[in-house]
Amino acid sequence: MSHLITKTHLPLFLNNQFIPMFTVYVFGCLLTTNSKTSPIMVSFSLSLLFLYSYFIHVGFHNLPNTMNIHLTHHHNNHDEHNKSSLCRVTGWMLEFTTNVLFFALFYWFQILVNVHVVPDVLIFYYGFIYVTIHNINYSLFHSATEHVLHHTTTDSTSTTCNYGPDLVDHLFRTKYNNKTFENYNHITPNILVSFLVTSCFFNR
Repeated sequence: MSHLITKTHLPLFLNNQFIPMFTVYVFGCLLTTNSKTSPIMVSFSLSLLFLYSYFIHVGFHNLPNTMNIHLTHHHNNHDEHNKSSLCRVTGWMLEFTTNVLFFALFYWFQILVNVHVVPDVLIFYYGFIYVTIHNINYSLFHSATEHVLHHTTTDSTSTTCNYGPDLVDHLFRTKYNNKTFENYNHITPNILVSFLVTSCFFNR
């Protein structure tokens, strides 16, 4: 972790990711004002979801191939331009379903063990951000070269790196190029839309 606070890494993180991540936190605080969740608990909850989204992604990569719908679409994008429209739509739907499942599992687990550490509103809020980033920004617009590389099949190393979130890849040294930080400016609309949708859904 100490490598993140060096004079080369820290400025890159602050310039490329701090403001969007802080915005996620501020909106999270606003969404939980009615439940009287403390800012410290909001920070803890979002940090837990942040780490969870990394480890669940890694976990899905290590499922047996025979039952791994995630890898069915995930690393077959190197010939994207040669695919039929049906294949592209099917792959997109599989990715969408998998990403939603990540957070449905988290929600169901809390119900199963009857321990509600993370408020439901924050699971929905963070999950909405995560799913839309992956299915719109990354899959449709290829907004980040880091995640495009993660889907590459031509290099076996690339499929076990850049799982995201980018900062967690740095923490656990699964970043393909540890000298760069993904520019998170492209996720600002996702954060704003997620905040508005979550507000409407939980305050109706």
